[in-house]
Amino acid sequence: MRLSPLLALPLILAACATPQERCIGRVTRDLDTLDRLIAETRANVSRGFGYETYQTTRTRWVQCWDRDVVRGRDGRREVISVPRMCLDDYVDTVERPVAIDIGSEQRKLDEMVKKRAELAKRSAAGVQACRVQYPG
Repeated sequence: MRLSPLLALPLILAACATPQERCIGRVTRDLDTLDRLIAETRANVSRGFGYETYQTTRTRWVQCWDRDVVRGRDGRREVISVPRMCLDDYVDTVERPVAIDIGSEQRKLDEMVKKRAELAKRSAAGVQACRVQYPG
């Protein structure tokens, strides 16, 4: 399996991080995820609707090549590539607006903000432990 250079970039950057940075990244991962979810939920509440992401398969015309065997002027057989148009399926990621229950979203947001305060305290202790274990 071949890894795309763009997909390998986070792995390369992680390899460049110091042990302290990797440790801090591990202990703050949940906090970062929760922050992203809080921001998304706040945006949904302020807009009054959310977005649903889904994937759809679409078809497009692309140039493809057929191999054909022909006889040359000297009578020998030659394999040539003949261009033609053919249909190719690809997956497209699309977002569409969806209705939300604003009251339910607000309650969810309030719970996430409370949970974030608890998680921030635990993460701060974890960050401090990482700094002690891997001094700058």
